Amino acid sequence: MHTEPPITETMVEERRRTMLGILERDGRLQVAALAEAFGVSVDSIRRDLRDLDDRGLVQRVRGGAVRRLPAPTARERLQSVSAGQVAVARALAGRLQVRGGVIVLDNGSTSTLVAQHLTGRERLTVVTGNPAAASEAWKNGVEVILLGGVVDVPLGGVVDASAVDALRTVRADVAVLGVCAIDDDGVTTDVAAEVAFKRAMVASAAELWIPATDDKLGAGGAYVVADLDDIDVLATNASGAAVAALALRDDVKVIRVDP
Repeated sequence: MHTEPPITETMVEERRRTMLGILERDGRLQVAALAEAFGVSVDSIRRDLRDLDDRGLVQRVRGGAVRRLPAPTARERLQSVSAGQVAVARALAGRLQVRGGVIVLDNGSTSTLVAQHLTGRERLTVVTGNPAAASEAWKNGVEVILLGGVVDVPLGGVVDASAVDALRTVRADVAVLGVCAIDDDGVTTDVAAEVAFKRAMVASAAELWIPATDDKLGAGGAYVVADLDDIDVLATNASGAAVAALALRDDVKVIRVDP
């Protein structure tokens, strides 16, 4: 009776090296395609990707993996904002200006852009642990309340336990949440350190508003910080099926902008 030879660690490692070559060539790895190409189960490929991710060689995403690139700092992101980011931030800020009240602004470059387009003409208060956003809002005459804690340099704001505890005392009208991605699972981030902070932001406000450029819609993140049902307003420059599906939800107001 013929039996297949056992799969050795050497064979598995060779498959993983080949996968890295494919990633270098194509820029992305797809689980289903790799399973078919290597004649193994999708679970085997997922184990391969998990191992490569743990070693810092790939970044796992829904359905496969992409190249792992060094994450830019908040300052670097502010120096390379896109026209889409500016358009989305401006549109959201305009609606916030009309809405008024107490607004919690997240960390990140898009939240800082939102702050740049707010003014003190109406009764408006910004609560944030984002020093850049606080500075921009204050320069424009907006009342600012700074959350305490240690500033995470790459994230550009505070996300530690002190900031989370402070948010528990806030009863805001709107939370403006920066996101890594929005997909069928909800609103997600790839940064484990900011999960508790973002969830506290969502819990602190009556409404959740999200600025999301076209690269965020339909992408997948590792950690869910809010459900799709939590979203009240989405400002985006994206088009297509992902936006259409959100626009059809009765509980989500979609603001579609062009850069």
